Amino acid sequence: PISQPRGTEWEAVDKNIEDVTEIYSMHGASEYYGNPRQLISVTKGQSVRDALKLGLKLGFIGGGDDHLTHPGSGYPVEKSMMFPFIVCLKYRPGIAAIISDSLDIKSLFAALKKRHCYATTGEKIYLDFRIGKAIMGDEIKVSGSPVLKVTACGTGRLQQVDIVKNGEIAHCFHCTEDRAKFAYKDEELKRGQKAYYYARVLQRDGEMAWSSPIWVKRLTEDEEDLALAEERLKNGEFISQSAMNKYAAKRGLKLHKR
Repeated sequence: PISQPRGTEWEAVDKNIEDVTEIYSMHGASEYYGNPRQLISVTKGQSVRDALKLGLKLGFIGGGDDHLTHPGSGYPVEKSMMFPFIVCLKYRPGIAAIISDSLDIKSLFAALKKRHCYATTGEKIYLDFRIGKAIMGDEIKVSGSPVLKVTACGTGRLQQVDIVKNGEIAHCFHCTEDRAKFAYKDEELKRGQKAYYYARVLQRDGEMAWSSPIWVKRLTEDEEDLALAEERLKNGEFISQSAMNKYAAKRGLKLHKR
């Protein structure tokens, strides 16, 4: 997202091209309107949560934008080098962390394409966020209430780790050490409903990290029955005649009577 006077028009984003967005840079954070590191002159409707509300599926990265070619640097920008832009570059550069099996360029860009990434405010905070086998950036369907698992290791003492669901804090885990590991079961997500979740880490020194979201759809009762039938058939297990009839009807199959 960009501050005024240019601003950000999420409706113009090409979903086939844009896979990630910069949730934090030296300009500040754009997670939501009114956040503690607010971008200068930003207006409502231009935050990352606004983009997610519109249905955009974007992963989160951090960056610098100081034009001094030192990405990931932990030191503040030299003010004399950035005049007259220093008025809008108020913070240290951010970091984009990428989850990849390999560090070659092709693998890194493939991971970004899958939104397997997260952002920090410059600290090398470790963050793992998953639901079952799905990791940050994935889209999944679940039977039953989703169980979200978070592991975070900070560079200092952690204050809290939040689970954000559809733009609201669904769970807050208060920390006493420099690391946290917990699971949260969302029993409020009903059959047929959809939600996105992401984890947000806050250290006691104010440094932060944001995981990319995981988009979840909880199956309806019929969809759950269908998925169960498919799994049993795949494993060569027995299913009842009524379950087989329902499965065949959903798949448009004709059953032959013996």
